[in-house]
Amino acid sequence: MTNLGNVAWLLGNYQQGQTYHEEALALARDLGDAHLEGQVLTSLGDAYRALGLHREAEATFLDALARKQVAGDRRSLKHTWFNLTGFYLTLRRYAEAQGAYQETLRLAQEQADARIEAFTWLGLAKLAALREDWDQAITYLDAAWGIAERAEYTDCQASICQLRGDLERLSVKPDSELVLRHYAEACAYAASFNPRTLAQVLDYLVAVWSAHAEDGHRMKRSGFATA
Repeated sequence: MTNLGNVAWLLGNYQQGQTYHEEALALARDLGDAHLEGQVLTSLGDAYRALGLHREAEATFLDALARKQVAGDRRSLKHTWFNLTGFYLTLRRYAEAQGAYQETLRLAQEQADARIEAFTWLGLAKLAALREDWDQAITYLDAAWGIAERAEYTDCQASICQLRGDLERLSVKPDSELVLRHYAEACAYAASFNPRTLAQVLDYLVAVWSAHAEDGHRMKRSGFATA
């Protein structure tokens, strides 16, 4: 049931995913399997979050953390903390997101999980950017890049390059050539990972440039109206 729920979730069928995960949760509880229960609760929290059921999502994530601690499942505990950061970011609860990222980072470093560590540094960089702490964001990005480059995590490298492009674009005096270079590198790394990741990067860039063009049109209309 858990695997069926994950497949449904990946296909965007969150309601069906929720149903499968709830059935898997009932089975895990009947079996008294705290390890399985913690895993299912994490997936169910993701489904609730995607459906906009914020109260249910938070309670489920916290319950997942508790069950994994009972089961002594420290290796997967970091995954629940990491998913919880996404929930907090959705609601702009940045202080709590920071705390969840720090827990994820501590566990990833303790367990020498380079992939989770790289993506956690990336998440901290995004959080710093949301707070407009540009220098801190760059510091975190450098930490993420060092790990991702050594391990050849090209999906992580794509996200890092994309964020570097965003930071340069939003700087006081943006270098347009550097912005384009970062975005081009994001596309190249995404393409080397898989088509789905490339499509996500391209969709993002289309949205960015469409908004940029619309802002330009508004400025021209405003200028014409006051001339």
